[in-house]
Amino acid sequence: MSTNNETDPKVECRFACDSFISTRRGVFCLAVLTISVIVIISVFVVTASSSRIMRDSRLSADEIADAGMAHATAILSSLKESGADDVLRGGDGIPGTGDELANISADLGPVPIGGVSFGGGRFKISISDDSGDDDDMSSDTNGVLLVTVDASTHSGENVTHESEVRIGGVFPAIITNGALRLSGRHTFVGDFSYPQTDGMLMIGDELCVESLTADVASLWQSGNSPDCPLLRSIGRGGKVVSLPAVDVSREFRPMATIILGATGNLAGLVMTGDGRLIHRAGSSRTAGVWSSRGSRWEWNPYTATWRHRGSEIPPGAYHSEGNVEISGPLGTMASPAEITISTEGFIVLAGIMHVIPFSGNYIAMAGTDLLVKGPKTVAEGYSFNGMLRANDQVGVEGFLSLAGSLLSSNMSDDDSFGCFCNPVTLKGGIQEISFEGYILNEGEMRQPTIRNHQRRRKRPA
Repeated sequence: MSTNNETDPKVECRFACDSFISTRRGVFCLAVLTISVIVIISVFVVTASSSRIMRDSRLSADEIADAGMAHATAILSSLKESGADDVLRGGDGIPGTGDELANISADLGPVPIGGVSFGGGRFKISISDDSGDDDDMSSDTNGVLLVTVDASTHSGENVTHESEVRIGGVFPAIITNGALRLSGRHTFVGDFSYPQTDGMLMIGDELCVESLTADVASLWQSGNSPDCPLLRSIGRGGKVVSLPAVDVSREFRPMATIILGATGNLAGLVMTGDGRLIHRAGSSRTAGVWSSRGSRWEWNPYTATWRHRGSEIPPGAYHSEGNVEISGPLGTMASPAEITISTEGFIVLAGIMHVIPFSGNYIAMAGTDLLVKGPKTVAEGYSFNGMLRANDQVGVEGFLSLAGSLLSSNMSDDDSFGCFCNPVTLKGGIQEISFEGYILNEGEMRQPTIRNHQRRRKRPA
């Protein structure tokens, strides 16, 4: 199998490992197909437009700019998060001068400082650090870059398009910052199903290691195992880098279909993504309930937490300024719940669930901790098909079967917003992940490209 980070539209789903994996063929293949279609569309924009040029047709400045943005996005989405610094320092070493993609090796080709002729006109691309990052404009800490496309037509029409684009890349089964102790009887399946940390990785006696040291700074194993059937594809080489924290409010709130208010005058309110009031469950001092079509949300002002205890949850992207707890059973193998949960605080997912992402590849993005509390014994079809990420720690209790990735930036070990709550704590300064179950990762789960805050402004010819 190819080990590069570029999506292959012909990639094949291979699920012959066991009955557990075979039940996800349709869901996981759909995720792969979606990713492939995104890349195909980006290439199609260039290919189809080139075909129009051959027919002596002319494109508008906006159409040329769209093609330039698709070109830049396709390149950036194929890079690892660590590639952001290389882009910013490309060319003359100064971001925003228009030569950042001049030396990039990509299928669509580099973009020289003079731009690319396209559609009877030309587009130029410059890349700089986004405003939500640190003060060092030549270095990136959050994996998001500001892409500016200047486009012009043969007739002199000029436009500028700007978008925030997140660096792409394929995530392995587990990524953490700092020291990680990994234990439990679980199986890793797939070419990208291995743990990676930028610190010390400690492996319990239940697991085995074949070629781990290429992906960690140092390794300690408590004993020797005669058999090595579990971590058979661990370690793929390459530079190990820290996982940036995510600005949850900036990157996920704009994509939300439901806002669960938890601060100030919005506490206890349920709103649409654009801020329209749906229901007033409570306030900063009063508890309340929002029920809709078998979905029941309970608001607790004393912990700034929304708890979902219903048997159903409508498809959507749910964002909370506070914390979220969701209890199963939720979804079925035939009809999984389709949700993306993002919070400024913690997320707890408890019970038997069948969940796929509503938006991109993320099921959950926690501003602080993410805790998965599975059943104590193997549950048929218990599954998450997507990415589970936390800016602080991730934790697992009980049985977990995941097709995707567990991601932890391990930024702090503090309480979450609105309460003295810290669902996942470090043990002696070390993050621990211990569980029974499976993690499947074939490399198809890519980090979604974020293009919110896109602005277009026309300039006079």
